[in-house]
Amino acid sequence: MERILDIKVGSLEQGACLPPTADPLAFIFIHHIQFLHVVIILVSTMKRFPQFPRFPAELRRQIWHESSPLPGLHAFDVCIPSTSESSRLSQAFQTSGVSKRVTETPARVQKYSATVFLDQFLPTPEDKRNDAEGSQRLDSDPSAYHITSAVRQTCFEALESLRTRSSSHPKNTTTTTTTTTTPQPTSPDRSTNPKATNRVYLAAHDKWITYDNANDVLFLRFGGPVRIPAALLDEEEGSRQEQEHAYPRTFHSGISDVLLCPWSEEFTETLRHARRVALDLAELRTTAGISDVEGEGEGGAEAVAQDIAYLACCLQNGLEVLYVIVDGVESGGGTLDFASLQTMGKVGNSLSSPGFEKRDPDVFYGKGVTYHEVFAWERIGLGDGTSELRGLRMLGDAVREQQGEDGVFRGIRVLVCQRDRSECNL
Repeated sequence: MERILDIKVGSLEQGACLPPTADPLAFIFIHHIQFLHVVIILVSTMKRFPQFPRFPAELRRQIWHESSPLPGLHAFDVCIPSTSESSRLSQAFQTSGVSKRVTETPARVQKYSATVFLDQFLPTPEDKRNDAEGSQRLDSDPSAYHITSAVRQTCFEALESLRTRSSSHPKNTTTTTTTTTTPQPTSPDRSTNPKATNRVYLAAHDKWITYDNANDVLFLRFGGPVRIPAALLDEEEGSRQEQEHAYPRTFHSGISDVLLCPWSEEFTETLRHARRVALDLAELRTTAGISDVEGEGEGGAEAVAQDIAYLACCLQNGLEVLYVIVDGVESGGGTLDFASLQTMGKVGNSLSSPGFEKRDPDVFYGKGVTYHEVFAWERIGLGDGTSELRGLRMLGDAVREQQGEDGVFRGIRVLVCQRDRSECNL
């Protein structure tokens, strides 16, 4: 089976292009910008490129490493029990792309249909999937594990090369290059969550995904709100659901529903061990305005504060960094100038834990996308006085309070998604 890997590592000077080649199956172009960037495009299997084994071993290892850049971001949809037959949970168990062994076990489907679980990223039309206004919409799964999996399956040498790189990857340093920044993990002797890897279980596919827990990011997409079956709610909430066809909702997204529903064991374990978690800013928007004065207004800011504290409780175990992904940033000319957003502003600095204010921006790679951390929050609509900023500040404070004096939380950071030019522009 042919594979097409179109992988770009590092950044090329604007306008730079790959040299023409008589052999369209594979070529390597090495461009020097302060240091060498290796760009490789393999179009076909190894058998179609017989000269590759003749490369020096070190060059081959470098090619495998550069074809799957670190650190990565892995996106998953959160499936929530719903009365709707067209819900994200129902879609997860549709026969298309799901193993027969799972679909032929009604008891298994029934078990997971009553709990919150994770499924692979499913792109959907803009007029369907996410009701949370402004939520990012990608036309393909951006998860880095797809690239890593494809490279590992290429040959045994690629598998061993990536395995060796994972074991030797620095865990307590931050690179200072202009293109790749590995986030600095918490000191192991302070971490309450020392697992080097974390696992995600895709219940509908009966499949496990393993990722680097110290450096990679787990991106959770909650989607739009759902109507939870009354049988899964407690007596008070269930009664309100039957009488009013609704229950108090703090978030515009499915986060409110997840906080009310029972979770699968696998989802619980994944979130318990996750050290770096990303959420969509649009899905964190609240239904009621967040006042600067806690408790102002009956059922308003006080209820919001309680649910934010509950969300923090679900995330805080060993959590080192909470990333917020912002999409749809206006760039004016079609290509966002990330350099102009790298000056630490007053707002972004205020949400960092002491000791982490001055550092290089984090960068995470995915399939067809790159996620850049930005420091100038004010320039992307997160200035003082905004409800979103107040909510993030409350969430960060709640995580620190629940972790206590020996906490490992470094703060909330903002990522902006940059799509490859071959797919779309910002």
